[in-house]
Amino acid sequence: KTIVGIAPAKTGSYTIPTGVTVSRNAFMGSMLSEIIVGNGVKIEQNAFYGANVNKLVIGDGVTIDMWAFSNCRQLEIISTSMQRVQRLR
Repeated sequence: KTIVGIAPAKTGSYTIPTGVTVSRNAFMGSMLSEIIVGNGVKIEQNAFYGANVNKLVIGDGVTIDMWAFSNCRQLEIISTSMQRVQRLR
């Protein structure tokens, strides 16, 4: 399953389900304040480019491509349950 886009005007919190892929630009410019990323999610380049997300909660086994959160100037809190980061791509 792949998330290809979400309404930019949507606000509040959004949970990305376990095991899905978030495609490029899917959340570009989003007004969501919190993103909860389920286990095993793959986040592609620029998926959240310019989004107004303030808090990011990352599940286990998540893969985040380079620049996935570029230009997210409001991002202040990143929380993860992972004991260590194995590899950044």
